[in-house]
Amino acid sequence: MSRARMWSIVALSAALMGGAAACGDAPGGDPTAGCTDETRTAGAPGDAEPLLLFGAGAYAPTIVYADGAVVIPAAALDHLGTDATGYLRLPMMAPGFSGEQPGGFVAGWLSDCELEAVIEAAEPLFDGVDFGTPQITDHASTPFTFEGTEISLYAFDRDDPGGGVSGAQARARQDLADLWTLVEDATELTGEVEIDRVFVHTYVSIDDGEVTDWPLTTPVSEIARLGCLTVDDPGDVEAVLAWLDGPGSDDLQWRLTVVAAAPGVRDCAD
Repeated sequence: MSRARMWSIVALSAALMGGAAACGDAPGGDPTAGCTDETRTAGAPGDAEPLLLFGAGAYAPTIVYADGAVVIPAAALDHLGTDATGYLRLPMMAPGFSGEQPGGFVAGWLSDCELEAVIEAAEPLFDGVDFGTPQITDHASTPFTFEGTEISLYAFDRDDPGGGVSGAQARARQDLADLWTLVEDATELTGEVEIDRVFVHTYVSIDDGEVTDWPLTTPVSEIARLGCLTVDDPGDVEAVLAWLDGPGSDDLQWRLTVVAAAPGVRDCAD
């Protein structure tokens, strides 16, 4: 059982174990199988720049940071250990976010050896690989970013990465899905990430008169014009989270969503 899956069964723990560094290859298997270093050298999520993102930064990405820190969407952990491995097939990184508002993240870390294995697995996938485009309609695209290079896969499905394409394209999509799983399985989770910044997304025009008890000085109609607002003032963040718990958010349903911002990602208007 992976450490991420084990965490979803036991209580949250921040206990870290020290160990002797060792890193080895496991040809044809788990690239981190030879890693025995249990010493944490990574900082907190956001201390270093995001290195690898699965999903859009302004929604609910899984992120590996340059120092080995990791964040995984808290909603994803509800599905780990079940057959629902394609949890981020939900439109969590495109208009129509259907996750629980505001969501949130759980922090973790990779050892130096595990981080090296993840980087080695990621590098060839962001070097002009043809992932193909399935000939289907009404699906979202999933962005992936590595060292500042972003690729976007239309109709990416972790349950069936090669669906709709064939040959090398299907294998490339499977490799990307395997990389995502590698990060999840190798991550040592430590605790929840405090929500200190949120993104307010709007998907259609909204009249201010439709909104009950809106807590911000920026009108909802202005946010609707911009499409997204970053809220980082502590008092405003607290007010928005409190508003979500009240009846006011019911007026807007899917037209407005509040999403916890992952540490270190850019403001949504940048």
